[in-house]
Amino acid sequence: MHPRSVDFEIPRHKFTADFTLKRQNNYMSFQTETKMTRYDAIIIGSGIGGLTAGLALAGKNRSVLLVEASLSYGGYLNPFSRKNFHFDPGLHYVGQAGEGQDFKTLLDQLDLKEITFNELSPQGFDWYAFPQYSIKFGRGIDNFKQQLLKDFPKEKRGINRFFGLMNKVDKIFKTIKTIKSPLQGIKMLPYVPLGLKYGRATLRDIFDDFTIRDPNLRGVLSGPCGDAGLPPSKLSGLGHLAILNHYKDGAFYPCGGTTHMMDVMLAKLNKKGATLINNTRVTRILHQSGIVTGVETETGEQFQSQTVISNAQGVDTYNMIGEPHIKKSLCTKVKSLENSLGSLVVFLGVADTVDTSRVGDNNVWHYASTDIDGMYQHLLDGGLPDGRGMFINIPNLKDPAGGRAPKGHHCIEIVTLCSGKPFRKWFDQKVMRRDEEYKALKEKISLKLIETAEQYLPGLSRAIMLKEVSTPATNFAYIHSPDGNIYGPAVTPGQVGPFRVSRRGPLKGLFLAGSSTDSPGIHPCAVSGKIAGSLASQYLDKIIK
Repeated sequence: MHPRSVDFEIPRHKFTADFTLKRQNNYMSFQTETKMTRYDAIIIGSGIGGLTAGLALAGKNRSVLLVEASLSYGGYLNPFSRKNFHFDPGLHYVGQAGEGQDFKTLLDQLDLKEITFNELSPQGFDWYAFPQYSIKFGRGIDNFKQQLLKDFPKEKRGINRFFGLMNKVDKIFKTIKTIKSPLQGIKMLPYVPLGLKYGRATLRDIFDDFTIRDPNLRGVLSGPCGDAGLPPSKLSGLGHLAILNHYKDGAFYPCGGTTHMMDVMLAKLNKKGATLINNTRVTRILHQSGIVTGVETETGEQFQSQTVISNAQGVDTYNMIGEPHIKKSLCTKVKSLENSLGSLVVFLGVADTVDTSRVGDNNVWHYASTDIDGMYQHLLDGGLPDGRGMFINIPNLKDPAGGRAPKGHHCIEIVTLCSGKPFRKWFDQKVMRRDEEYKALKEKISLKLIETAEQYLPGLSRAIMLKEVSTPATNFAYIHSPDGNIYGPAVTPGQVGPFRVSRRGPLKGLFLAGSSTDSPGIHPCAVSGKIAGSLASQYLDKIIK
């Protein structure tokens, strides 16, 4: 998701203590060399799960090596810029980032207090727009619920049941956080009936069970399903309710964007003595008698360690181990995981002649009809994005003091989901050197999306000064995500909770983090990394004793 120029060469950098922090053509580089080959822990991948894992371990004085396959660190968290327009491809907003809330507390615990956030409009930061009905979702779930009760009086019983279930799901996750030992698992007993009834239910199943029939109401309650990349008929109902709960206390955008987030996290890792290597792909996780011994890169270079944390997606992690060394049942599970969709994003730098007053710091969820399932099925079947569904946001209005765009200008992002299928033929072509057919296809799709977005941003097409377009092929090139997906394994009922990839790998000393474990999203992935770092540290304590 990072369409950036690569007509320059950036050397591989290794660094530990004394360093010079630079931004060269949007890439963070640290200039220093290290001769170490043995570490307490090795982390594969520098997405936010890898970064928080590294910070958790380095904070306990463990020697850490983080290996990133790409030229730039951060995975989907990594920003890019063009002509002083700055874009954050993988973070458009996040919940629980206010003072004392879960995500901000996690960052503070990792000594990242320099990362602060702007709260988006409390009255409504998510605008769900359908042809015959629209509504905004803001801080305080009760306001949203009361508006729906007013607009859909015949659906009162279904609305009350839906929000009642949402409240129970919130209590489940809060209870899970308090469990510190297997014995404390008894706290979950009151929720077993709910899990048995709805654990394998889709969002559509829940609508049907609650007799929610109005298509506009179904559409609005499905509004942010793009945050998981699935339609109501395929999306885990409880997973969707967890997403709504994540934003019920407000939505936030990082001050300085992900540029500042990355600068702080990487500098903190360096300060704590971690070693980072970019442009180096790990191809093997080394092991002996079922115990981790280190990693090997594509050049044959080896690094030793008694623990490895992989922030790569599950299927890639297991491929690094080697199928003969994994139980057949586990191999079958990992191979059968269904990937989420990828994305196609239009990044625009525009003049102030565009009218941004209707959007402001809101996120617009545009739907051409209430048939969200039909829209998604078109994409799941390999169809190209056609403007029926998209997400629009203006980063510089979310962070007015962050220098996201030149004075008097705006940076605009139009996001739509997209299967990797129609773009696979270009996966192996070099970035910025793909053929004319690819460029023409991007142009055709982007013009359609811009035309649709103009109903929210009058004058948009005439104000464009800069345009970049990313596709699943871009994701594949820069993030190495299977088929260019953006959310890891799809959030279906059969791929949530215990049905996802385990945090503990099939080797002693191997732990996993990222979107393949708990769930996709900035906050869940950050939590997964912190937990993986804690597990790895506990493992090291045990084997040292």
